[in-house]
Amino acid sequence: MNYHGVPLTAIIDKLLGGQVPGQGDRHEKMRDLANILKYVCDNSPKKVLAALKTQQWVNDLMAEGDPVETTVEGACKLRYGRQKPEILQKALVELGAPLSPPESGGVRGGLNERQGSASSDQNAGISGASSDHPAHPGTPPDSGGEMITLYDEWGREIEAFFDDYPCLREVCFGLKRKGYAAALFSSAALFGTLMTRTWYFYYHREEEERRLNYCIFIIGDPGSGKSFVGRLYKLIAAPIILSDKVGNDAINKYKKDVKARGTSSKEQKKEALQQPDVIIRIHGARTANGVFIEDMNNAVEMVGDKPMHLHMLTFDAELDSITAASKGGQWIDKSTMELKAFHNEEDNQQYKNVDSVNGPFDVFWNFIYTGTPLSLRKKVNERNFGSGLYSRLAVIELPDDEFEMMERRPADLSHEANERLKEWAFKLDRVSGLLPLGPLVDEIWEWTRDHLAIAKINNDKADKLLLKRIGYYGITITAPYIMMRHWDEWQENRTFTIDETDIRLCNLVLEIQYRSQHHFFGEYARKYYDDRESDPSIEKRRNTKTKTAYAMLPETFEMSVVPEVFGCSDGAARVLMSRLCKDGVLKKTARGMFKKVAKGI
Repeated sequence: MNYHGVPLTAIIDKLLGGQVPGQGDRHEKMRDLANILKYVCDNSPKKVLAALKTQQWVNDLMAEGDPVETTVEGACKLRYGRQKPEILQKALVELGAPLSPPESGGVRGGLNERQGSASSDQNAGISGASSDHPAHPGTPPDSGGEMITLYDEWGREIEAFFDDYPCLREVCFGLKRKGYAAALFSSAALFGTLMTRTWYFYYHREEEERRLNYCIFIIGDPGSGKSFVGRLYKLIAAPIILSDKVGNDAINKYKKDVKARGTSSKEQKKEALQQPDVIIRIHGARTANGVFIEDMNNAVEMVGDKPMHLHMLTFDAELDSITAASKGGQWIDKSTMELKAFHNEEDNQQYKNVDSVNGPFDVFWNFIYTGTPLSLRKKVNERNFGSGLYSRLAVIELPDDEFEMMERRPADLSHEANERLKEWAFKLDRVSGLLPLGPLVDEIWEWTRDHLAIAKINNDKADKLLLKRIGYYGITITAPYIMMRHWDEWQENRTFTIDETDIRLCNLVLEIQYRSQHHFFGEYARKYYDDRESDPSIEKRRNTKTKTAYAMLPETFEMSVVPEVFGCSDGAARVLMSRLCKDGVLKKTARGMFKKVAKGI
């Protein structure tokens, strides 16, 4: 096996610096090698494994039971960068091998195995060397066509879990497979909001209690079927909707009575009215900030011996209406709370209005919006990308149905699915306590570690940026379904055991979130770093221009030459010269001339 005449063993030796990894470093070195060698092995797990087996220390690892094959397969599923890693490029240059295969090669990587042609296992959509966005499954896709294919594949994987997880079949009822990912994420956010009285511990700041927080956008073209989220909302959020009705009725009666006091002398003689102390958690786009914050502060329950804030919930079928409302009116400034909701961060307000709640408060708020790609672009775009909202969002696409009619299903099946969702909704609304999700956290830590290692090898800062909060969704999307699956164990012991099926579901969620992040925000992330590294600030450009113009001035000069040299007006030239004289850079002579005191500015 060779790469353009250079044996892979020579490449491996160069990558290792001629050193054999130590006893405790072998797995990590093997993993890193797999991530690099895939670029000269057509991203084929079979060929990468064959190359690694030329090393005795790798064979020793396999003999000891190390999951070398699984690690290699995982490496080939990870992101396949646009360019070979720098360490590999350096090794190839030193060995006299070309960095890119010939134009006619057609397969990225250019491995020649006994001068044979590429085998079928490497021809998995790998693009030509000139492609900016390789289409290999290990690369976060950017085109809509690739995403549609992936959503269909994810739908099949979700379908395989139907018999394992209660309600998963029901939330996908009536949808095509391409919509199953959207159903999984939106339903989990609703189920998880019902589990608001629970908490878990994460690997980042392990001592902090974490809550089930959701910021979900379901994005699709008009007519793509996004209304299914409204159906799920009415069914799954039924316990909160029912509870809120009691609170809203009490508030409306209080307002009516207050109004009556102002118009009836008989009513005015009665005892003063007291605003009812109620909990209202559902808030739409036309909720005043003061009401929202007051309700959020009031929504506290005792769970055991500890007070816990209950999550507010917002569902809106039109993301555009939220974006428009944020520019003024009652919704203004809730964009700040949208950012802080993901980690329940502290906000603060201080207003003179007697009806406003003053002081600090933590944000407990889950929101689910549906909208079009255009409405998403208004919400997150190149100009506001730096706010960080993108990394808090789970944006799942609902691909167009391409004029296909949905299947007709008996009404009794639909009724049965709806009743099952309601049944579980009321069960989960009573759940409270610590969620034993340690094995999931361990899996997510390893997943994130491996992806960051690949980003480091590829020197891909954009990938690193997008990886930031993906792991949280690995927890929050799977937790409600895991709870339902292990319900009997939870009821009996107040705990449950995470198994391999739960780990597989978690990994699927991580994959969906990771690729969706790249699909929607990958270009923004790349441009963010490109601009930061290549485009100096306006101030820097201005200073550079000023310094260059100053250097062009002679040692002694008249005011008349300044506008032309600096490219400014006469008035601006006088202001500039006055400032430079005050700063001691110039000195005005007796003859009305300027003389340089400093060599530069």
